[in-house]
Amino acid sequence: MLHYSFTRCFYRNMLCVGLLLIGLTSCGSVDTRPYATQLASQQMLLVQSHARLQAKTIQRLMLETYQSSVLLASAVRDHARDKTVVMTVERGKTVAVRLPVATSRIILQKWAFNRLHHASATMNTALAYAIRQARARAIAYDPSQIAGYVAYVVQPGDTLEQIAARGGSHPDVIRVYNQLQGLPTEGRPLIIPRLVGATSELPLTPMLIRYGDTNQLWINLSFDSEAKGDWLWTMLDTLREQQVHVTFFVTGGWASINPDVMRQIAADGHEFGNHSYSHPNFVTLSSGQIAAELAETERIVHELTGKTTRPFFRPPYGKFDSRVLYEVIAQGYLPIHWSLDSQDALGEAKSADYLLERVTGFIPPEQLPGTLVLAHCCSPRDGFAGALPRIIQRLNEMGFEIRPLRDMLGVQ
Repeated sequence: MLHYSFTRCFYRNMLCVGLLLIGLTSCGSVDTRPYATQLASQQMLLVQSHARLQAKTIQRLMLETYQSSVLLASAVRDHARDKTVVMTVERGKTVAVRLPVATSRIILQKWAFNRLHHASATMNTALAYAIRQARARAIAYDPSQIAGYVAYVVQPGDTLEQIAARGGSHPDVIRVYNQLQGLPTEGRPLIIPRLVGATSELPLTPMLIRYGDTNQLWINLSFDSEAKGDWLWTMLDTLREQQVHVTFFVTGGWASINPDVMRQIAADGHEFGNHSYSHPNFVTLSSGQIAAELAETERIVHELTGKTTRPFFRPPYGKFDSRVLYEVIAQGYLPIHWSLDSQDALGEAKSADYLLERVTGFIPPEQLPGTLVLAHCCSPRDGFAGALPRIIQRLNEMGFEIRPLRDMLGVQ
């Protein structure tokens, strides 16, 4: 079974390569260089990060191939006496064929090399995609390469290529900046970064997001974090146990004194939004002050977690005017409000029963799709922490799924 030994050794080596990729990407150190320079210098780390994710998929593919080749080789060996081979093929289908052993070996060899070719093509595609995304990320988050931002709502028939051409951007930069996990749907609001030296036909239009995609049975839970609270760890435990991802709008001041919590939020896969640095009323701030509040929070979040708050912003106290919307969008953020206030931080302390009914029963079920729920993770009161497990269960029973903003705003 020479061909079988070769196949086994090859896949064992390829699996080791995949593990080596993961090992390399797990190493890192804190870079204290200026923020913009640091972002640009992380291109190779980002390539490795994407390669790590792709390597896991490739490892699984190779492991399945190796396991199948073991079954095939075993079948050849076990049935050599009566010159019959039982070929176990992919996707759970089994086909019994009576063939001479020599013929079955040739079939096995061709099958193995076809799988090798497929695995090689998959690896090349994955690495090319990782490199392209890393380059786009290095551009999207490097202020020296971005001339400005506009907000845009995807129209019928739009493609990212068309939007990028009109907005002086690049499809990959738009995809990365808006954290798109697929193609944007019609009506999806986007921030379009205009590249240095490019021109844009898109006007600077103010907008405020109050609802997500109403065509899906999805709801977003977002938590504003600006005050001291002892219940966030409990909430994170609940979200992790239920495998639910939410959005945390954090202030820079709060993030800087809660580094461990920030890192845990990032490790659990939740997304961040910008909630200013010191939680002021943005209506009272100058353009320079607005830019400074946003930039400082983004810097702190990135230094603590390696993540970004872009492109989501929620105005403190929910207060805004048209000027604030213009200024925030010009800084590269989509202003996010809410569809439903849980009232967990309003007035007297709320019971878990009250919050359960408020979130799941205040709006008729047929109007719940696309709802953006406002809550607070850092109130000294424990109401929402106590209600959260029941809220998740009730929404699941109603057929709803809790999703982060990057999905809620519309993605195929």
